[in-house]
Amino acid sequence: NAHVSIFRCGPLIDLCRGPPIRHTGKVKAFAITKNSSTYWEGDQTRETLQRIYGISFPEAKQLKEWKHLQEEAAKRNHRKIGLEQDLFFFHELSPGSCFFHPKGAHIYNKLIEFIR
Repeated sequence: NAHVSIFRCGPLIDLCRGPPIRHTGKVKAFAITKNSSTYWEGDQTRETLQRIYGISFPEAKQLKEWKHLQEEAAKRNHRKIGLEQDLFFFHELSPGSCFFHPKGAHIYNKLIEFIR
């Protein structure tokens, strides 16, 4: 039941999820969530472009609520908590692999026992 919108702005054609807003006048509050750079068409010999990601809301109150939810989620991030409590670590040579410290291995093993 997902909606896909197609936008055209000059030569750019873009696909987006969800319904579009009719005009930018509906946007009363926004935040830039992250940015990154990329090469034009992935070619390193071409110029660098900036990507900007963001979120918008029809009311400033909604932006404030969203920011609060993001802050609360960051406090409960299991990756942050696990590192702070010395439960596990990641090694630069194997960034996708979690290595447990003794306390983390104990919790992991107890979870496995519980699941079984």
